Order: sequence, then C-alpha cells, then structure tokens
Amino acid sequence: MLFDSNKELEQNIMKPIFLMRILLVAVLLGNLTFSQTRYFPDRAFDNDARMSALFAKWYSQNLHDLQEPSLYESSKSSTNVEVYRLTLLPAFTNPRAYRLEIRKDGTGVLFVKEVANKDSGKKPIIQVSKQLEINAPAIKTFLKLVSSNSYWTLPTEQESHNGRDGTQWILEGMRGGKYHVVERWSWPLGPVHAIGKAIMVDLARESGVDQ
Repeated sequence: MLFDSNKELEQNIMKPIFLMRILLVAVLLGNLTFSQTRYFPDRAFDNDARMSALFAKWYSQNLHDLQEPSLYESSKSSTNVEVYRLTLLPAFTNPRAYRLEIRKDGTGVLFVKEVANKDSGKKPIIQVSKQLEINAPAIKTFLKLVSSNSYWTLPTEQESHNGRDGTQWILEGMRGGKYHVVERWSWPLGPVHAIGKAIMVDLARESGVDQ
C-alpha cells in the first residue's frame, strides 16, 4: 500500500499500536473496582459511547487512586469556585495530578500528588502529596494564559489518539457551574501543554518549589 505523505504513513503504522495499547488498558481495568463517583460526562472522550467509557474508566481509576475529587460532580453545586486540574498518565512512570483551587481573594492553592505501585499488582499508594500556596499575581498571570489559549472552547478530543509511548494529558476546569475537560497525547505541543506546564512548573516555582 502506498501513502501520500509521511504523516499518513505514520498514522497508519501507529493506529494498530494504539489499538493494542487500548486493548491492554481494557484488560488491566477489567477486574478493577473503584468508587462510583462520576469523574466525567457521558461521551466526553469519543462519539462512540463504548470507546469514551473505556477512556473515562482509565482516567477515573487513576484519579481515584490519587484520591482526587470529581470536578465534574463538584461543578454542579460549587458555582462560585474556580478549579483547574492537570492529570498526567505516563506510559512507564507514576501518574500525577496537579489541582489548582483559586480563592475569592485571588490567591490559590496547588495540590500536587503522585501515586506509586500502579500496574504492579500491589495496592496503589500516595507517594507524593504537597499543598503549595500561590500568590495573587501568579494566579492572575495563569488566568491570562488560560484565556489567551481559549481553554474553555478547546475541543475535548484530540484529532487522533495515535501516539508513541508517552504521556496522556487530561486538563479539567470548573468555574461558574461549568465543567470542561480536554485530553491530549504528549505531542504535538499546544494550548493544553502550555497551560499544563504553567500549572506543574511555573506555579510550583512561584511557591518556591521546583517540580
């Protein structure tokens, strides 16, 4: 079979690899149980309900292991709260979550967590748990970045789930009773990565902690 471009060739090569990866995730999750907390809306990650549910289960299991709350559920009742969370699911290292809660006075608090023993057959444990204070100027700069990258209108799904071994980025937000989630693979770089870097690197540095 001939392909019109290197990109088309790469996509056709990577698609079976990605489907095998998803099949492996499905097998690993098949016998797992976790709280019935709903972390995501229906069909959030794919128009196909079954595929979307598979991704939601994968992401939800990790958020549960990280002992993270559901922003989706919280957005229904906490209409005056603004929160952003970046969840990183690397292929070979520990899952991490960075949850930024913005206070009414313009300051914020960044919760950083990392879970160990994932996929080892052992019970997952919280290996890292930090709570970092973020000053108002840093929060203001961050919110400008969120706005300039049009986070609240970004499509949830990436154009393709194809990708080599890397990291899945899940960026959630809630404000004014509204909830939004965006997922991206490690590459290419874009708005999600810019906002995510601001959360896990720039804000942490402002608090005096290097990530």
